[in-house]
Amino acid sequence: MNYQNFEIEDFVADDYFKNWVLQPNAESESFWNHYLAQFPERSAVVEDARLLIIGLREAEAQHFPVEKTTKIWDNIQQKVQSNEDRQLGGRFFRLKIPYLRIAAALVVCVGLSYWWFSQNQSSSLYTTIFSGSKSDTDLVEEVNLGSTTKKIYLSDGSVVSLEKNSKLRYKKGFEASKRVVYLTGEAFFEISKNPKRPFLVYANEVITKVLGTSFRVTAYENAKDIVVSVKTGKVSVFANKSATEKDEKLEDELKGVVLKPNQQAVYERNTDRLNKTLVALPDILVLPSNYHNFEFDNTPISQVFTTLEKAYGIEIVYDEDLMKACFLTAPLGNESLFEKMRVVCKTIGARYEIIDGQVVVYSKGCE
Repeated sequence: MNYQNFEIEDFVADDYFKNWVLQPNAESESFWNHYLAQFPERSAVVEDARLLIIGLREAEAQHFPVEKTTKIWDNIQQKVQSNEDRQLGGRFFRLKIPYLRIAAALVVCVGLSYWWFSQNQSSSLYTTIFSGSKSDTDLVEEVNLGSTTKKIYLSDGSVVSLEKNSKLRYKKGFEASKRVVYLTGEAFFEISKNPKRPFLVYANEVITKVLGTSFRVTAYENAKDIVVSVKTGKVSVFANKSATEKDEKLEDELKGVVLKPNQQAVYERNTDRLNKTLVALPDILVLPSNYHNFEFDNTPISQVFTTLEKAYGIEIVYDEDLMKACFLTAPLGNESLFEKMRVVCKTIGARYEIIDGQVVVYSKGCE
C-alpha cells in the first residue's frame, strides 16, 4: 500500500491504519513508526487521522445522538490544532476544506447511524423484555464496543465477562427472590451460588436459569443460533416465548433443557427449536489417577468408557453385553475427547454419534 500519498480521509478508511490506532500490536507499531521516520512530513496528516478515528470511536462508545456529534468534532479540532501547534512550532496550519467536510460528515454519519440503531432496537427482544421493568431508573446498562473483554462485577459477587459488541442490563440491587440480567451479544458468567435466589439470564429468545455455576451465552441479535454452554455446575435453558408469562414456569425444568459441564443448548431461530449437544472441545474436568495419561493396555472397553466419562463428565451410551469382549490397547494422550473416541472406535470396529448431549456408540461386538 502506497501510504505516502494518503490524505486524512484515506487513512480513516484504511483498515490497517484503523487497527493500528485502535488495536496496536508489535508489528503495526514497528510499521508505522518506520513510516513516520521515513516520511516525517506526513506526521501531521497521520495524527489528524488518528485523532479523528479516536473521536469516531468515542461517538460509538457513548452512543451520542446527532446533536452531540458537533461537540465531538469540536474536541477533535481542538486536539488537532493543539497537536499541530506543538509539532510545527506555532506555524499556521489549517485542514483543507474538502477534508474538513469529509471528516465532519463522518462524525455526523456515526451519530445518525447510532440514532437509527437505537430506534431500530426498540423492537428487539432485548429491549422489549427490558422495557417490562417497573423501574428503569434502577437499571444499569453495560456496553462493550472495545476490542477486549469487559469485566463486570455484580452486587451479589457474580462476575460477567462481556465480549465485544455486547450489552448487559441489570438492576443496581437484585431482588430478594431472584437475580435477573438481560444480554444481547456474548458473555461468560461466573455466578455466586445462592439456592434461594436463582440467577436468570434473558438473552433474546432464550432464558438461562442457574443457582451457582459458570457458563457462556452467545446471543447476538442477527446470529442464526443462540448458544448456551456450561463449564461448571448445572443450568436450565428455556425458549423465551414459553416462559415469559410467569416466572413460576421456570420451576418446571421438564419444559426446558438441563445442561451439565461440556454440554450446550443451541436455539435455532429459523426452526424455533432448542437442541442439546456437546461443546466443540470438551474440557477435562477430573483426570482419573489410574489412567493418568489415558494409556490403556488390554483394558476392557467398559473401563475405557468409564474413564472417559469421569474425565469429561459426559455420559457414553453403549451396549455393555454386546461389547463385553472388546478390549483396548492404545496410548491416548492430549487429544480432544472426540479424537479419543475416533481412535477407540476405529480400534474396536465401532462408530459414535452425539445425541442429546451424550456420546452414543454403535458396535457389532468384538470376536
